[in-house]
Amino acid sequence: MPHIPEPLQQDSFRFIKVKANGKRPLEKNWQNQTNYKYNDPELKQHLNQGGNYGVATGYGNLIIIDCDQDQVEHSVEAQLPNTLKIRSGGGGAHYYYVCKDLDQPIRLKDTEAGDLGDVQSKGKQAVGPTSNHPDGGTYQIEDKNPIATVKAEQIRFALKDFLINTDNKKQEEKQAYN
Repeated sequence: MPHIPEPLQQDSFRFIKVKANGKRPLEKNWQNQTNYKYNDPELKQHLNQGGNYGVATGYGNLIIIDCDQDQVEHSVEAQLPNTLKIRSGGGGAHYYYVCKDLDQPIRLKDTEAGDLGDVQSKGKQAVGPTSNHPDGGTYQIEDKNPIATVKAEQIRFALKDFLINTDNKKQEEKQAYN
């Protein structure tokens, strides 16, 4: 049965109800209103009935680096501090950090491999640890470290190979048409 692990039990963090074995929020306006503290009785009841939960990023400056590919995971491991790490039900990794100066999500891409993951921040959510993946796996705690604090600059540096510079891309597209 899903439960919220100790490193996430902080009053400033918020959680949302997600359908059992699902990924999508059950309630509307979860970004602003229908989100819960870890110890809220309504959320606890939902989890006791087998529902999944999502971690609403942005609250308490919590961000999640969602690594869909090994190369992103290797960069996070090599260049950012140890933190709470979750192995997603689909095989990727989620790294939890507190970052006070990252105000919008970042999409990670590679020109050849395509989408590689995301840095989830304000207004986003990720399925929480101990929840069940739609394919049958479970979001498992892999490293139960305390949640580390980082700066946005550290994240951008660690993930620089996966950030598509839109100015450079526009310049390349313009040159291709000339």
